[in-house]
Amino acid sequence: MKRLLSLLSICLLLAGCADKETEKEQLNPYRPIAGLTIPRQGLVGEEVAIQGHGFAADCRISLQLNGATSSTEVQVTHADENSVRITVPETLRTGFYAVILQQNGATTRIGGINILGDRYEQGDFEIYVLAGEQLKVYPASVSKQVIAGTPLPDSGTKDLDYSGYVEALPDGMLYYASHGFDEVPYLKEVYDIGAYNMLTGKRTTPRQIEDFFAIGQIDGKFHLLKTDIKENRIYTLVEWSASEEREIQKFDFTAFGSARILVPDQRFVYYPAERVLLVYGNMGQGESMAQSTFTLDLQTGEVFRTGNNANYRYAYAVAEDRLYCFATQLDEGDAVGTKALRIDDVRQWSIGGEGAEELLSVSGTGFECPVYSPVTGMIYGVNDSESFETLLTFDPRTNRFAEKKWIKPGIAGLFYAPQPPSDTK
Repeated sequence: MKRLLSLLSICLLLAGCADKETEKEQLNPYRPIAGLTIPRQGLVGEEVAIQGHGFAADCRISLQLNGATSSTEVQVTHADENSVRITVPETLRTGFYAVILQQNGATTRIGGINILGDRYEQGDFEIYVLAGEQLKVYPASVSKQVIAGTPLPDSGTKDLDYSGYVEALPDGMLYYASHGFDEVPYLKEVYDIGAYNMLTGKRTTPRQIEDFFAIGQIDGKFHLLKTDIKENRIYTLVEWSASEEREIQKFDFTAFGSARILVPDQRFVYYPAERVLLVYGNMGQGESMAQSTFTLDLQTGEVFRTGNNANYRYAYAVAEDRLYCFATQLDEGDAVGTKALRIDDVRQWSIGGEGAEELLSVSGTGFECPVYSPVTGMIYGVNDSESFETLLTFDPRTNRFAEKKWIKPGIAGLFYAPQPPSDTK
């Protein structure tokens, strides 16, 4: 009996100590809530429930945007000891917010939450990426990353293989290309061109084509560069929409021989200062394959071959009326370094030669999918030596790589969403 009483006394003593420790934790102003659970994301205008133990009935909650100096107090619709429900104001910008709790005379940051907008809002982010198997849109920057939660439509093509490039137009339309194969009546290579309106959320049914070569935009309108299946040295530029296409100009590539020209990046870049298109491509096969850039003159219809070097892969971006080339150095197909060049002669230039000024050379990195943001003045790209998981920033004002951000899951495409016209409804 004495032994039993002793055991009971020890249990009561330990229980009392546990109660005191729990009470101490609850009263700690730095950790006022035990068992705290905050949702990873919330939508503007909707209610968010925060779970935990230790809330006061008269507590107040504020949200502070990452990097901001002030916070916004939100409406608390319910509060008891175990939970708090708040309404996210519709006026909040999309971004990552610190959750701030005020109660019992103390103010404490208890966690964070991603706040998502229910519409496309320009200016919220520096750049956009497509990531994951469902190709969801991720607004991103070097200081924050918020999932927009809007997947692009699946084209339905067999063996779907996303090409990795998208074009975002000033009217809010987002165009993309998917690559696959059609087995009826025989195995052939096909492409689907799809569109998604970021302003309205409307998706268009993808259109299938066989003669796709590259996509891009000219003066704010979406264009395709197509090749004739039977005569693969004649290329046609067409202005394209979800319902029709209009032929603009033909380009003759026969001067470069009979070898088929391949464009793995499937994107052209328009340089308005010279009225030319720049398309990166491969000529030949196997060890004889040479990487080149083809400059297509919209005024004369001429085609020029530049940057011809088998050890580099080229990608372009236009920033403040200047043309930049990022030449990724290859070693047996792997990216081992990058040269940043400013191109002065779009019709005749080479690495280490005339017509291009080398601005920067770095090792151990690639720089693919370059996209310029006029809002930040930066050129963003992807480090393909790290499996397209690192978002890089190149500053054309200092000619240096600036910040970078790790993106998970890996990046499938990269684009800047331009400011829509003020009269867009």
